Amino acid sequence: MLQKYADICTGNFSLFSLYGDSFFDEIDGWIEDFDLGAEAPRDERVIEEILLRLLVMSLFVLMLWKLFVKSNDNLNIPNWIYIYAIILAATLFAAGHIPFTAQSIGLSTPILIRGFILNGVGGLGFGYLYWRKGLSYSMLAHGTTHVFMQAIFMPILF
Repeated sequence: MLQKYADICTGNFSLFSLYGDSFFDEIDGWIEDFDLGAEAPRDERVIEEILLRLLVMSLFVLMLWKLFVKSNDNLNIPNWIYIYAIILAATLFAAGHIPFTAQSIGLSTPILIRGFILNGVGGLGFGYLYWRKGLSYSMLAHGTTHVFMQAIFMPILF
């Protein structure tokens, strides 16, 4: 089952084409009007943090809070809700790295376990930083992790 998932994620997407109407043709002009212009950050670590922390983790917090807390006091959300949301988002963070792992070094049970542990620990740390310090700290930590992995650990391992 995991192999099918990895095959789909690493497969050839050239069969699909994107198209839109006149609304989508106007988006480029709107983006150029932003303060950052068309040069807004499009780094994969930034996008990944925005998706997983800002959207997914916040959505998990909201869902858990609405399901299990009977109070409408959104300033005093219990810590356990954040902890569970961090764990869920970290699990998705680790699962999101499976296709890259499968494509780069293959997929086996030990590799899968290693990937979930390493990426899961990173996801827990980034989620904790997002909860306690904010999105920018989570992004900075994620980027710094990649710099150390590329500059220090990759030359040692390969």
